Amino acid sequence: MVYSLYFKEYPFRIIPEHETTIWADRSQLKKDLNEFVEDFHKNSNSKIKCIWGDFGSGKSHSLMYLRTIFKQKNYGEFVYSPFPKQARNFADLYRQSFISNLNFFSFARSCQRVYEYLKNSNNEFQEYERIQNSLFGEWADFMKLVYDAGELFKRLGVQAMKESYFVAIRQWLSGQKLTKSDLKKLGIMHYLENDADYVKAFGCIISILTSEFNDKQLVVWALDDSQFLEILDSKSKNLIQQGLRDAFDASQRGLCLIISISKRNPKIEEILIDDLRNRTSPSAIELMQLSEKDAIIFVKDLINDKRYKLEEKRDEWYPFEQKSVKETITSIKRIEDLIPRNIMKYFDNIATIASNKKLDRIGVEFVRNYFKKIEQEA
Repeated sequence: MVYSLYFKEYPFRIIPEHETTIWADRSQLKKDLNEFVEDFHKNSNSKIKCIWGDFGSGKSHSLMYLRTIFKQKNYGEFVYSPFPKQARNFADLYRQSFISNLNFFSFARSCQRVYEYLKNSNNEFQEYERIQNSLFGEWADFMKLVYDAGELFKRLGVQAMKESYFVAIRQWLSGQKLTKSDLKKLGIMHYLENDADYVKAFGCIISILTSEFNDKQLVVWALDDSQFLEILDSKSKNLIQQGLRDAFDASQRGLCLIISISKRNPKIEEILIDDLRNRTSPSAIELMQLSEKDAIIFVKDLINDKRYKLEEKRDEWYPFEQKSVKETITSIKRIEDLIPRNIMKYFDNIATIASNKKLDRIGVEFVRNYFKKIEQEA
């Protein structure tokens, strides 16, 4: 295999890893992403941020990098999901993208802290009502679920996750239609039914996760491939985005909604409705095509990362030669856009063929012959 001959691990990944600290070149983009994280941490007012660029330009990798940094710094929850193509309203988006990817442990731990606070309070009833009104907009059903979940988690710890009562709470929050007996067990009358219900539930979840009962942590909801909003029918497009607008408005602090769009210079007015576009940050993070110089540095940084580089191979261009890397980049640019996915694709193929031939080094002539064959077959 390629990595066993040339590398410790496989470096030319076309599909982004779920968590990564690997970063090659694009120092300005990395700086922008790091500044974005720190700015949100320092000024936790809720915001909507757009990220866009060509297919394969590294948006998903950038989001995975953000998630990793967010997790390492313990800033809060980072919920990532590609935009669900089947979504036709906000309820669909909530079920398929948000709640299905949320870390329920953080929610349960926050519920436990609410319960412990109330039990240690001098006036439990008064404090119960205060928390219900301040965090959950006087939604008594939600407050009851938080209290009951907190008691269960306090008593059983993580084992509470397996208890039928907690499972029923999770199912209810996930929008599943519970039986009448399960609803009765929870002590509530109705399941989540329409977009307004799901917006309300979303706001309550964000409220408790960003409250003092969860150390005022932050929540990022990153929607990748959001360009699919553009091709939805008008009704679905409006329902989803009106729901996002209402959900954002219900979360004044601690929520960042990231809308990632695979499109070069997108016409945002054709993708986002006015009410949502007017709430987005004025400066988007844009992923540009690489120059030949930047692309060469990109490859050099990648193959020299300590995760991939064999310690005994000290040449910074190994298994390539400097000239063969330049030749590869020049050849890619001749037939494709210089974006990370294309660079990964061709370097992966070249390294695989060379590895199968058990070549010690990948030289210029090998690269030229490879692209000559590619162009002849085109």
